[in-house]
Amino acid sequence: MAASIIEVSRVKLIRETDGLLVFAGALHPQLTVGAIPFGGFLLSIILAACEEAVKETPLHDAIHLTAYFLQACQVGPCEVHVKFLKKGKAFHNLEAVLIQNGTTRITAHLIFGRLGPAFLDPATPGSVTTLTPATPLYRRTPICHPSETTTFDFRRGINIRDILKKGADSRFAERNKRKANTPNAGTNPDMNGILEYGGYYQFVNPTDELTQITIPIIADLHRSTPELLKGIFTPPEGMFNWYPTMVLQIEFKHKIPKGPSYSRNMAAIYSQSRFIAEGRHDVSVEVWTAPPGAPGEPADVVEDSWREKMVCVAVATQMSLSMTAEANLRRGRQVVDAPKL
Repeated sequence: MAASIIEVSRVKLIRETDGLLVFAGALHPQLTVGAIPFGGFLLSIILAACEEAVKETPLHDAIHLTAYFLQACQVGPCEVHVKFLKKGKAFHNLEAVLIQNGTTRITAHLIFGRLGPAFLDPATPGSVTTLTPATPLYRRTPICHPSETTTFDFRRGINIRDILKKGADSRFAERNKRKANTPNAGTNPDMNGILEYGGYYQFVNPTDELTQITIPIIADLHRSTPELLKGIFTPPEGMFNWYPTMVLQIEFKHKIPKGPSYSRNMAAIYSQSRFIAEGRHDVSVEVWTAPPGAPGEPADVVEDSWREKMVCVAVATQMSLSMTAEANLRRGRQVVDAPKL
């Protein structure tokens, strides 16, 4: 059975010393790319620890997360060390580090506060501080309906394939190819040299759902720039096929809406990639709610206004590298010691 992301992200407080909270967790083998734990899952572990740290305070919602990946992690036990940098009335600032074998692998800064609900009433007027659906500039989901997507498997080596079902919006692949075949596409305002990707991800385990804990995993499921370019150019022999994240930043926008207009266990993403130099590339990702249904399967009913009801719940940006599968496997062979209780 597919592992439950929410279950394997759980951590346990094992000690507290001078304001430092130490949590024990484990990096699950199903949430890996090759031999290395998936970057979004690592942030879910960190976020779970920080949620535990703030649970006795009135500020329970993650607002912002920035993480620096210093060294590759391995499957096995880990610790997350959390401390408050500032406790305020509106925001808490926390520092968290993920540690294995006594070595800091990830450092993160998180801000917690109170997220408000999305403004779904079309009669709610917009303002200079808040765009609402009544405002022409309010952004709608750019992704097609899940029933219109094309389902296909994750590429080889992405073991998270057993946990999520995927459906891609094929319009973006077609648009990328059209840009690649248009002279001076980078100077064309309608083309602008941007590679796009969009689609839906649905959790296989029935206990999983879209929460703040699972958002980092969804946000890290975009297609990397080199992978998008493989659909346009013929890749050379020995082409890079591991794209480790160096920096990942997530801003959480709204509380996740519930109700019959929303899927409990599915989310949509839309990503844009702009630059790549010597394998180092950027990507920005929007995480959206999804309507009921499943990727690539006919829908019983499609609401005429389904698109108007979807909400962007998070925006992520990251910088990643391009490395070989051999480098991934070499780093994944290291043995990890259990945390000291």
